Amino acid sequence: MKRLLIAVACLQIAACLHSQGITLLYKGGGSLNFKDPANWIQINAPQGQTPIQRAPTALDDVIISQALSGISSVAFQTDDKNPDFNIGGSSSSGPSLCRSMHVSNTDINFYPVNFVDMGAFVNVYTSNGGFVILDSGSNVGLGVFQLHGGNPAIADLQIINSTFGVLTDYTDYADIYMDSSSKARIVSSSFGGMSFGGGSLYAENSTFNTDGFTLADNSSDTILSTTIEDVANGGYLRFFIGRNSNFVSSNVTVKANSNLEFGTSGSMLNGNVSSLSYGGGPFSFIQEDQANPLPNIINGNLTVVENEALGFNGDVKISGDLIFLTIDELHDGPSYVAPVIINGQDAFDVGGVYNFEGSLSVTGCANNYCHYKLEFFGNTNSNISWPGGFPVDTLVINKTGCAKVNIDSSLYVSGATRIESGQLVLNPNDDHPYKFLCAGNVDIAQGGGLFLRRDAAGVVANMAVGGTLTDHNSTPDSTCAGLSNPYDGRITLFDGPLPLTLLDLSGRYSSNTIVLSWSTEREINTKYFTVEKSFEPQSFFPITNVPASGSTQETNNYKYTDNSSLQAINYYRLKMVDADGRFTYSKIIAIAAPVKNAVVVFPNPVNNKLFIRMAGFTSPMEIIIADAKGVCVKKLELKAGTTETSINTSDLPAGVYSISFQSGLLKNTQQFIKE
Repeated sequence: MKRLLIAVACLQIAACLHSQGITLLYKGGGSLNFKDPANWIQINAPQGQTPIQRAPTALDDVIISQALSGISSVAFQTDDKNPDFNIGGSSSSGPSLCRSMHVSNTDINFYPVNFVDMGAFVNVYTSNGGFVILDSGSNVGLGVFQLHGGNPAIADLQIINSTFGVLTDYTDYADIYMDSSSKARIVSSSFGGMSFGGGSLYAENSTFNTDGFTLADNSSDTILSTTIEDVANGGYLRFFIGRNSNFVSSNVTVKANSNLEFGTSGSMLNGNVSSLSYGGGPFSFIQEDQANPLPNIINGNLTVVENEALGFNGDVKISGDLIFLTIDELHDGPSYVAPVIINGQDAFDVGGVYNFEGSLSVTGCANNYCHYKLEFFGNTNSNISWPGGFPVDTLVINKTGCAKVNIDSSLYVSGATRIESGQLVLNPNDDHPYKFLCAGNVDIAQGGGLFLRRDAAGVVANMAVGGTLTDHNSTPDSTCAGLSNPYDGRITLFDGPLPLTLLDLSGRYSSNTIVLSWSTEREINTKYFTVEKSFEPQSFFPITNVPASGSTQETNNYKYTDNSSLQAINYYRLKMVDADGRFTYSKIIAIAAPVKNAVVVFPNPVNNKLFIRMAGFTSPMEIIIADAKGVCVKKLELKAGTTETSINTSDLPAGVYSISFQSGLLKNTQQFIKE
């Protein structure tokens, strides 16, 4: 009887020990089947008790550690009928591997039998105390992790100083999916897979290489000093922060090497965003909830490289620079940007800007990419660098204090402009006559500023407004508030499109002259064309006026021959002047003139200023202007090496004059007409 009781007691103790969870170490036994008892042994067994050796159950915690076992790589297989593993729970699909798993300095793979290039699904349930920790240089190569959450005190997955998926070529079988209640913590680690998202995330000093990075709605997320970019051969990166999220970020980089779909749903991303697709797909701001659209907010720089389009769906706020980098040799010129239509006319044509291609239209827009608000905020200066000019529907400047928004090219606003605080600074550029063109109202709030600046060449920025220009500041202050125009830049108020449609401007070298040709398709009260010239693509000067046809809907052809070419590249543009004084500029063309004129004088006839360009002579030069009777009326001397100068002719009576040049052996006399 006593023997029977002892036997029963032993059976009860054995059953108790087997039903309670223990900690098992993977020691390896040559089998990939995790159920093989030879692969496992208990660690931290009570003193005097033989360590248990058996396969893990749903109650056991397992440790996979190279330091403890000497094994650097582990692979677990499921059978074909049940391709799932479960950690921290059990379900009808797949066996329960263990309650929790801690992997240290070990490569680990999960895959079904006969599918060594496919990752098995690993379900983690924290509701039953389950979790997975990878640390000390571990890596999950294959395995699609699905985190089911359920216990707010436990992170379903922790990756610390380790990697997930980046050591395998099969990135579509190394993904992480989280439901709304799950959490992941990734520190000083890397993730590589097709998809990462859902749940709540804490990431610090880490890298995500993925095509999909989407965090759940109503989640709590923190991302610090981390880069998110698409996989090397991926099709696009979809980056999205969930709605109503408690989102904290610092020094985050979002970078796409192909297409980029980007959405923050009202959360602020503290970091820089760039789409580096060279001739690739579009960069699109997205709105997940069209019924309740929230702005996309970037507290940093936004850079686009060679994308086919920059799509705006909803409002966008940025604090840093807006940059478009283009490779000119891939296109017809540096103005590779989509146009905006203002009052039925292309704003780029209105401003004298010629773009390569594009289909963005504001009038009659049906694709929802035309109507958006772009707001600049923050306490630091922002720069817009966008070749060909940047199109905006509604522009808001909301900078703290006197922080500025500077524009390298031109800015075209098809709707309204509001300068609530800070300053919009217009720096001139010769290529675009209107630095700022707004089809709607321009409202400068008290404390906000709009400043028209002048460059070193003396060119002043100009602006044109189709609506009402209102300045709520009583006294302009060029350092911050009010409409400041100290250099008398032109401010044009217009109603409807500016006149004239220029079809073409070209030129050719012929017999020591340059012949310019241009044509127009439509002229409305056009008065004349001023042909302007430069020997570098800046500091243009007028050389002649060509009368226009006036008002016509027919095609008109014009021509002018320039005799003042020197051995150099000659740059030309047209100033197209309306009867009421409004004008626009054409594009700039460059023509080589391989002639050997020692001295050229222009324009001829001349009005107020005569320009002289010459080779750099080694001796001083004497210049004498004489009237028709041979009487000297002006005389000047130039130092050796001088290549260009000008002479004021406004005080000369109308008539024919001669101008003589003498430098060493050179003696040259030409005639010009003073109008």
